[in-house]
Amino acid sequence: MGPTSREDKRQVKEERVRAVFIETAKEMILAEGVQAVSVRRIADQAAYSYATLYNHFENLNELLWHTRNALMEDIGAYIHTHYPADPHGVEGVRDLFKTYIEYFLLYPNAFKFFFFHDLEEPEADFVSKVRDLDFNRSFQEVVAKCMAGGGYAPKEIEVIGKTILFAVHGLLMVYISGKDEMSRDELYANLDAMIAHLFAKGQ
Repeated sequence: MGPTSREDKRQVKEERVRAVFIETAKEMILAEGVQAVSVRRIADQAAYSYATLYNHFENLNELLWHTRNALMEDIGAYIHTHYPADPHGVEGVRDLFKTYIEYFLLYPNAFKFFFFHDLEEPEADFVSKVRDLDFNRSFQEVVAKCMAGGGYAPKEIEVIGKTILFAVHGLLMVYISGKDEMSRDELYANLDAMIAHLFAKGQ
């Protein structure tokens, strides 16, 4: 059932315009990197005036926070599509993080946006939305499911999950920066060796 009141219709229209700006910023970041993003370029590409953009976002920083969340939703969707429906054991953990890595190998500019670009802190009412998309919590749940019955205490699983996630970000930083000339095969080999070592107790 569609919006019935004038206010409802106005709100729907505003949400659609905001979504256009967010999608445009996201596509620009993925294709060219966040350094190419500006209010005027986003507005031009979205076929709106930059004054219209400012009617929906306080500034570029606010728009980029929303864009960041949109990208996190994309990562979640990518993992949901490409990750096995019923993961288990060490292989399930390995596949989870490989799938996560694959997204950033496809879209390295997304990784640079997340980890190389400084955003100002979001407004207080936006912090909860950022936390709702916390991958650390989601990964912990999957790792715990994969390792159920493996003799690991909950705290051990939590530490192992965080260790792998932090190490994966480090490996991606090295690979995407190109400074260490790490190959893709070496990246995955390092991941496999680390996971095998961390879960050696259960082997």
